[in-house]
Amino acid sequence: MSVYFGTAIQPTGIKSILYGNFISAERQNLILVRSNRLDLCEYNDKCIKVIHEVSAKGKIVGCVKVKLNANDSKDCVAFLTTKLQLVIYSFDENGNAEIRVMGTIEKGIGNDSNTGVLMVALKKNAIVVHCKSSSIEYVTWEQSADTKKMVFVTKQYRRYAFIAGIAALDTEGMYLGESYFGLL
Repeated sequence: MSVYFGTAIQPTGIKSILYGNFISAERQNLILVRSNRLDLCEYNDKCIKVIHEVSAKGKIVGCVKVKLNANDSKDCVAFLTTKLQLVIYSFDENGNAEIRVMGTIEKGIGNDSNTGVLMVALKKNAIVVHCKSSSIEYVTWEQSADTKKMVFVTKQYRRYAFIAGIAALDTEGMYLGESYFGLL
C-alpha cells in the first residue's frame, strides 16, 4: 500500500493565509503570505493556482484583510514589514496589484515586544499594531485634502503595563475599539 501526499505550494514558506474578495465582489481568492511576498491565488476543488506575486521590500511580519472605504465591495490586503513600513494593496480584475496607501509607522518609546509584532484589523478600515511592550498604534487611512492621495493617520496609545497580545473581540472588531480604547 502506498500513500501519496501532495501540496500545491510548500507549507514551510507560508506565514499565513487570507481569504476574501480581492479581485471582485463575486469571486473569492486566497492570498498566501510568505516572508517577503504575497501570492494571489485562485482555487477550486482540484488545485490552487497562483495568479500574481507581489514582492515586498523587506520581511513581512504581519498581514490583514482591510477595506479602503467602509462601503467597498472588494477587499484589500495590508502588510507590515520589519522596518515598520505599512502598505495597502488592491487588485484589479486581472489580478494586478496596485499600492493604494504606503507609509511608515512610528516605532514609539519602550522595549520591543516579547511577542513580536501583532496586527489586528478593526471594522476593516482601521488597524491596531502592537510592536512595543507597553504601547499600541491605532492606524486609519484617509484621503489627503492637498494631494488627493490616501495617507495613514496614526495614534499611539501607551499603557504603563506589559501588553501580552491584542485581538478583536467580535468579527467586526467593534468591541475592542469601543470598550478598551474609546477609539471609535
